[in-house]
Amino acid sequence: MKLECSKKSLLNAINIVSKAVSTRSTLPILNCILLTGDREGFRLLASDRELSIETDNIESDLYEKGSVAIDAKMFADIIKALPTEMVTLTVDEKNVCHIKSGKSEFTINGQPAEQFPEVPVVNKRENIVLKSADIKNMIKQTIFSVATDESKPILTGELFKFDENCFNAVAIDGFRVKLFANMTAILKWLFHLRHLTSLLDFYLMMKMKKLLFIILLAIFFLKLRAVLLFQDF
Repeated sequence: MKLECSKKSLLNAINIVSKAVSTRSTLPILNCILLTGDREGFRLLASDRELSIETDNIESDLYEKGSVAIDAKMFADIIKALPTEMVTLTVDEKNVCHIKSGKSEFTINGQPAEQFPEVPVVNKRENIVLKSADIKNMIKQTIFSVATDESKPILTGELFKFDENCFNAVAIDGFRVKLFANMTAILKWLFHLRHLTSLLDFYLMMKMKKLLFIILLAIFFLKLRAVLLFQDF
């Protein structure tokens, strides 16, 4: 794989997917960011097997297609330290990534993309459009009632219920109950506390006016998961 892109765009994409990089896993591949360059474009993906985040295509000049998994922290530190705006990434057949910017050059030993965990494919036909300010308001009004005791996993998240012309969010920790009703939707799902705080981080980082809120339920590794895709309008 060989491509050229701006430091600013690449660093912004790294900051977005880093929310899903595992910090406690014993599997080294989960500490990585997957870089993919194909006919659709160049994008980044991170996953801890519970939360997966993939960027939209990053503006770049793609000369050779390919993919590689690179340690997230090392990759982020190198990109931050680059002296110039343009970055050239080259990955050879041994998954060694060469990073060049100005007179600076770095080399990182990557891992095969095939070892990266498979994530569900999002069906973009079934989606819900919500105002990001409403999402932020909903989380702030209910998150204090989410349990932090991991001995009761079902209480460490919030119930999102999407009915016709109404979106309800419920949080309970065994002592307090908080119900929030607003917006429009057609689904029901339970989101972990960590995923809710990620939503707030996205709002503050991207400052989107609206979110394309797509939820896909799939059975992977014998667990029921949710995949979130966010797109500005």
